[in-house]
Amino acid sequence: MNRITAVRERGAARAAKSACAGTGHFARLVAAGIMLGVLVGCSAGPATFEETRSLMGTYISITVVETERNRAEQAIDKAFSEIRRLEHILSIWQEDTEISLLNRTAQRVPVQVSEEIRRLTETSLEVAARTDGAFDPTIGPLVALWKITKRKVPPSDEEVLQARRQVDYRKVDLEGDRVKINGEGTTFDFGGIAKGYAADRAVAVLKQEGIRAGIVSVAGDIRVFGGADRGTPWKLGIQNPRGPGLIARLLMDDGCISTSGDYERYFEYEGRRYHHIIDPRTGYPAAGARSVSVLGTESVYCDGLATGFFVLGPDAGLARMNEQGIAGLIVGSDGKLRMSRALETGYRIELTGSDPP
Repeated sequence: MNRITAVRERGAARAAKSACAGTGHFARLVAAGIMLGVLVGCSAGPATFEETRSLMGTYISITVVETERNRAEQAIDKAFSEIRRLEHILSIWQEDTEISLLNRTAQRVPVQVSEEIRRLTETSLEVAARTDGAFDPTIGPLVALWKITKRKVPPSDEEVLQARRQVDYRKVDLEGDRVKINGEGTTFDFGGIAKGYAADRAVAVLKQEGIRAGIVSVAGDIRVFGGADRGTPWKLGIQNPRGPGLIARLLMDDGCISTSGDYERYFEYEGRRYHHIIDPRTGYPAAGARSVSVLGTESVYCDGLATGFFVLGPDAGLARMNEQGIAGLIVGSDGKLRMSRALETGYRIELTGSDPP
């Protein structure tokens, strides 16, 4: 799906007028777990352009603030081209991608890899260590087993045990630009970090094209930049994982937020929800949290850490956030909100009300 719009058209101009009058009109983008408020300008000048396309198995939206439509469209198109390039490298569902080739050959000999694979391997191993393996880039065997979007019945305990034995990030050796997997059947799946990396790369392309303010939304991974340049911060909201509305609102000039939750992809069987975030230590969907949001400066890290802290659960996840000075918000399976010290002290955030039911 391709769709490009300029926010300041006739109807938006009327909305802008009401926003100046204090009604607070926003054009809203909804991503997995995050709502974005795109402020409509109150005076003549740059317009806000948005385009949405389907890539990496999800909908991706790119918004830029620019005076010239042609320049905005060209920058947006180049950013999407970069994401498409990454998809052709990182998709495990296509046999001819670099990651698929790596998974087939790196168990036999060290394989020289591209800068993208090297960077993601390095970052993934770092995040795995920081979460005690709760995030694991070798989760591939379990992802292939569960296939959450296609299953209606969970796999057997024996199948889960067999796949779990193949998952261990410590089996990966990275030396320079060469990767070796020391375990038969062990395979990479960068699904827990690739979308954050794609958001980072898209923002880099937009900046190279001279865009000074914008948003890239890749599923639950959001990068914003240029709030100071546009004269007002971007307004973001964290979605209630069990119903309509928001659990928190925050303001951000430059940075990112990534949310992992159990409500986007799942199936229910005999009264239990089986979602897509698999605990590599047990082989089953992680229990204890409904959603985890992590804020920072690079989406590639926020994406992986949100997954890892979700798997760790509310208590251990919050403890690890505080130990490492990470800004984050956890909604436990009990519905209670837990906010890290770094989020409380380092960000402009407002909780919208009581804990979600």
